[in-house]
Amino acid sequence: LRGLTVHFAVIDEAAFIHEDVISNVIFPMLATTGGKVWMLTTPWSRDHITYRCFNSGGWSVYHLPSRVNPLITQEFLDEQRELVGEERYQLEYEAIFIDDQRSYFPMPLISLCISDCLNEYHGGSLFGGYDPGGRQDYAAFVVVERLGGSLYVRHITHSLGESYTKFSVDIADFHLKNNLVKILVDKTGLGSPIVEHLSELGVPIEGFTFTAKSREELLLNLRLLLEQRHLVLPEHRALINALNCIEYGRSRVGGFTFTHRHGTHDDLSLIHISEPTRLGMSSYAVFCLKK
Repeated sequence: LRGLTVHFAVIDEAAFIHEDVISNVIFPMLATTGGKVWMLTTPWSRDHITYRCFNSGGWSVYHLPSRVNPLITQEFLDEQRELVGEERYQLEYEAIFIDDQRSYFPMPLISLCISDCLNEYHGGSLFGGYDPGGRQDYAAFVVVERLGGSLYVRHITHSLGESYTKFSVDIADFHLKNNLVKILVDKTGLGSPIVEHLSELGVPIEGFTFTAKSREELLLNLRLLLEQRHLVLPEHRALINALNCIEYGRSRVGGFTFTHRHGTHDDLSLIHISEPTRLGMSSYAVFCLKK
């Protein structure tokens, strides 16, 4: 798009679009036309050009919470506030930019690692992570490609209510086409039969049981990968939400405790395999938080 000129640009869900696209591509389109731009969005990160425009005196700003919509009843809003929690309610229904300082993966950190990397395979080793989910949690399958010292998220599948058998067969088909080195599956709870089924399908599978200690270690490693820019994420809203919703606290003995915002889902998993001496992590780690 660079080099084109327009008289009117509409940017929908602007807060979820990479900032460079807005500042370096779309805004310059208006430089010689005196044109206008509309930015519409659900609020998200405060470290984004959308938030700065929203608080700039040079822009016409319209803040429209759901309660001003005559088609939405107060009863519905009261129910949603109770179901999804106050923080999520403020974001989705009051259209307020919330402060994610409690997030273990804040948007400024995630934004630095976002690129267009889905379905772009470059001959590196492929590894997968599978969270079978449950009746209320999404089943999720994520594939990363290891190239040199970095990991690129190449494939994401997540669904709710799909049978374990069909999801496993789909994973086996993906492996048949792409030859994954290994797939780790969360076998905590009901995962053991799924591991056995995938093994029967010829998938190079390995089960992983979550504990409080292993979850802490895995999320610490994931945070390190992001900070060192060794993990490249796609512009995938569900994945970004799943990371950003994870919140942390400190335990009485000095460790970390992890939860996620009420009303959110963190079922998307990330599987990272690397040389431990190069990326400072164990030989494999699966990231997949359960409720």
